Formats: sequence, structure tokens, C-alpha cells
Amino acid sequence: MTRRPNSFGDLVLMEASLRRLDAFSSWSTEAMAGLLADSYVSRHAPGEIFVNELNEVPEAFVIISGQATGAYTAGRHEQFAVIPLGPGVLMGLTQTFGNRERASYAFTAQTPVVAIHIPTLLLIALLDAEPSRCKNMTLMLLTQHAAQAQTVRSQAMGSLRQRLASTVVRLTLLFGKATESTGPTRLQLSQKELAAILQANRQAVHRELKQFAADGAISLEYKGLSVLDPQALKDIANKAP
Repeated sequence: MTRRPNSFGDLVLMEASLRRLDAFSSWSTEAMAGLLADSYVSRHAPGEIFVNELNEVPEAFVIISGQATGAYTAGRHEQFAVIPLGPGVLMGLTQTFGNRERASYAFTAQTPVVAIHIPTLLLIALLDAEPSRCKNMTLMLLTQHAAQAQTVRSQAMGSLRQRLASTVVRLTLLFGKATESTGPTRLQLSQKELAAILQANRQAVHRELKQFAADGAISLEYKGLSVLDPQALKDIANKAP
């Protein structure tokens, strides 16, 4: 991808987006300027791989808007897991550690994605220069990792029906958009994408979603769904086998 020079608007957008995150909120003006000087904003279409850790130059990123998935490989072997990602997520910081055979991620836009791309080595150098920055980054990443680990567990445990119900609940909490203050929450994710996240047959996922809809827990929509009764989905996810 060819990088275009940052406009004034890009710099404002990057700083405002980063300062909303706990890890960057207290950075000095000078440190932030140093980070933004070599970072850039880019926009990615659905289906586009916008960061691949197998590339030679390590690059971290923060999603400003949109949804993406991360699939990882052991060395250059086939992908074997999918992690959903949304606004405010920082990824790529750990790719400079370990050997070439470690698990590496490729990140794909599922909806239109706007992201900040950051040179990983620059980010690490700025973190090393100030202990408080490193502490705040560690705390933020631990919180982020805990949420991602819970999502991955929900994708792997129980029957397909339980895993699907649990995953829909988790993704709605993380990335859903309320249609009204008290109305249903919409999740912009296709059945094909849900099947990929669960590593399940698409037709089987479709059958379960149709049953959820028939039971009144969700409504099916074009490239997404709305959660009408989250408690019903939680009850399905927690039901004993």
C-alpha cells in the first residue's frame, strides 16, 4: 500500500483517537508529536489484509472505526484461529519479540476500517524512554487481552449452539451499536464471518441463527443481526449439556 503524506486533519484525528486510550492519554506533546511524525492514517475496504506480521517491517495499529479479524499462523503455515477486533484495539506491539517461527497475525477488514499505523520499533522506543508510559501501556494491553481471551473461550467451549450464542453476546458487547437508547443492539457481521470466527460450517451456523430468530432472541438482517433478548442468548450459552 502506498502511503500518502499526513494532512493536518490526519494528525488531529490520530492524536484525538490515541488520547482516548488509557495508554496514550498522558503522553506529553513532544512524545505524541514524535509518534505521529512517522505514523499514518489509512482506510481499508472489507476483505483487505491491512497488516501482516510476516512482512519485514513491524507495524502496530490502532483501529479508529470499523471491525476486523485477526488470524494467526505458526511460521508460514495455514491460519488456525480468528479474533474479532474493533475500535480502540491496539495490536502488533509484541511482533518484535521471539523468533521467526512464532505465531504471527494477519489482520483483515470485515467492514470499512479506518486505522492508525504505527512503526512498532518507534513505539517501543518511546515507551522505553518513560517508565510511566510503559506501565500504562501494559495495563491497557492486559485488559484488552483479557477481553480477547474471553471471546476466544466463548468460541471454543460447548456445542455449536452454545458457542454461537456466547460469541454473539460477546461481540455485541464489544462492537454492537444500539439502534435506540433502549432498543436492540445491532451487530454488523455476516453469517459467513460468524462461521469463520467459530471455525464452523456456514449452513450449520445459519440453522442455529434461524432458530435463535424463531425463539425471539435475535432478528436476522442483511450482513448482520440485532439482539432482541440478550438474556435468552446467555441462557443458551450457559445451559448444561
